[in-house]
Amino acid sequence: ARAPALLRVCANRPLAGGARHLVLERVDAAPFEVAPRGGQFAIFDTGARQADGRALRRCYSFLSPEVDGAPLELAVCDVGAGSRALGASEIGRV
Repeated sequence: ARAPALLRVCANRPLAGGARHLVLERVDAAPFEVAPRGGQFAIFDTGARQADGRALRRCYSFLSPEVDGAPLELAVCDVGAGSRALGASEIGRV
């Protein structure tokens, strides 16, 4: 299995209803093996931890435009600890 790509937050803006718009880029600046397209999804480590210490992971759909080399964009709605932690990500967080 390949290692997951490390992503850096390069923008975090508010949306309606308390949601956040995150723009992410690869830390290594390499292109994605498959260009992210709107409607596709990935599982993200939100930065929060479960009671047993395991990473709290959540699935998010991409909002990214269908342009090769475009950063990864997603909307994060606050529905619990994982989405709250990801939505609170500061610019520069990996």
